[in-house]
Amino acid sequence: RDQLDKMEYGIKAEIDSQLFALNGDTFLTIKQKLINLRLEERYEFLNTIIFFKALDCIAKHSVAEKMKLVSFPKGKQIIKKGEEEKAIYLIKKGSVSCVFNGKECKVLGVSNYVGIVSIIMKGKRTLDVFAKEETICFMLTDGDLSDALGTNYIDVMLHSIFKEYIYSNSTFSDLINDSNLNDVFSKFTVHSY
Repeated sequence: RDQLDKMEYGIKAEIDSQLFALNGDTFLTIKQKLINLRLEERYEFLNTIIFFKALDCIAKHSVAEKMKLVSFPKGKQIIKKGEEEKAIYLIKKGSVSCVFNGKECKVLGVSNYVGIVSIIMKGKRTLDVFAKEETICFMLTDGDLSDALGTNYIDVMLHSIFKEYIYSNSTFSDLINDSNLNDVFSKFTVHSY
């Protein structure tokens, strides 16, 4: 340990420079604060996405830890129709063009998502999706969702959607409350036709 404390390094500057040094504890504190800020940003972003909005704090935090930041230059294909990739892209910045049979059918921007059909229905991609401009997304694979929410992640996500719609609709929110929500949800099934 004494030898490590006495280590010296030489740095030769080619131009006028300023050098700042941090001790290990300070560096680790700063690193942890940056990680916490990143997680907080992702956690708040999840509050804008219907599939995650009604998750409890622990589940939402678990999903936030799994989110990967990916960027796509203008014109880059993000999703190809017919592929079996199992990932959802949550749009953080920019916009995407959704194309069906060669025609643009929808443009989506910040706080929208693409790729959900392959996750929820476990099917092939149904659209081609291209970045309309430089676009930054958070990506979650089916493996990420399974790790974060459990192997029944599809049910958890559908339950979150159901819960959000029930609570945001005054007709239903008067009839359904926390005590009978799970019973009502259990009556629904999802089918792919």
